[in-house]
Amino acid sequence: MRIYVARHTQTNYNVEARLNSDPSIDVQLTELGITQAQDLAQKLSQEKFEIIYISELPRTKQTAEYVNKYHHVPMVVDGRLNDNASGFEGRPTQEYLAAFHGSSNGWHAKFNDGESLVDARSRAEDFLSELRTKPYKAALIVTHGYIVESIYGILHDLGHEEASAYKLPQGEFAVFDV
Repeated sequence: MRIYVARHTQTNYNVEARLNSDPSIDVQLTELGITQAQDLAQKLSQEKFEIIYISELPRTKQTAEYVNKYHHVPMVVDGRLNDNASGFEGRPTQEYLAAFHGSSNGWHAKFNDGESLVDARSRAEDFLSELRTKPYKAALIVTHGYIVESIYGILHDLGHEEASAYKLPQGEFAVFDV
């Protein structure tokens, strides 16, 4: 199976450098994010996939809807593709990074009732294991930065640290054969 993995496009929270993993919070694509989604849609317009998987967060749906104007395939929401629940909902990204880097637990650290990055990667691994059982020749996954890193790491058998070096810019995609 060929999987296309895309990172959602810019949101108001990205501009404000704030964290969001709660689907009920009103986080929307910016004007630049809309342009990025349109560009992503154009880049993927000639690719062939049978399904689009998105997270529960509206920004992935908004991004995927632009892409799906060219494809008209089912879009399936899967919470395992959600951004990591950092425990810093709505707060500056810098606060989370300071806590993460200051933690002795590293990838296993949980803050403010959030999940660890190990937990988030485990969700991604579970999703990929199930996806491999599906009959699709190709699928698009629209998700979040850390989940993209996790998918990359899982598919290349890399540890957390090594996988975290893989950075897919917002509104871009990568292709993997699984």
